[in-house]
Amino acid sequence: LLSAVLSFVAAGLGAYMGAYLKRKGENLATREDLAQITRATEEIKAQISSDVWDRQRRWETKRDVMFDLTKQLGLAASKPGALVAVYGASQGFDEQSKATHRANARNGWMSAMLAAEDASVLAALVAEPDLMLSVTQLRQDMAQISVQVLEEKPAQSDALRTVERGRHGIRSEERRVGKECRSRW
Repeated sequence: LLSAVLSFVAAGLGAYMGAYLKRKGENLATREDLAQITRATEEIKAQISSDVWDRQRRWETKRDVMFDLTKQLGLAASKPGALVAVYGASQGFDEQSKATHRANARNGWMSAMLAAEDASVLAALVAEPDLMLSVTQLRQDMAQISVQVLEEKPAQSDALRTVERGRHGIRSEERRVGKECRSRW
């Protein structure tokens, strides 16, 4: 009888321990699976976050470059008009005053054109090719108008309108980039 009771207790204990160990094994496996899933989820989150951050930085850089390009081209586009004003107004001055005023206007124009060239080089890294073609054409038109003024030839009104159209196109691109950047925030 003692051996039957011991067998019964051992069988019950064995069944309990077997079920207990099986459940513990399942829990351990679930915990390991959960840890793997959590690690994978965190890696995916980090990758997505990194991609979003990189994309945001690219748009911010493009926005900054386009703002600077617009600013520099705006400044450069104002110079041909300043040259026309100085060359037209300096007719009543003595030769030394006329030369000084013209030299100052010419130096301002050259500085503005160099700054626009620098901004254009940076913009070429981030802007679309058709925009850069417009920027190049605008800079050429501004240079042509300024050369005509420096040679004391009347600036063509068509060329001045072309400059204004180019400035408008660049401002439109700047607004589009700014709007796109804001929509991504």
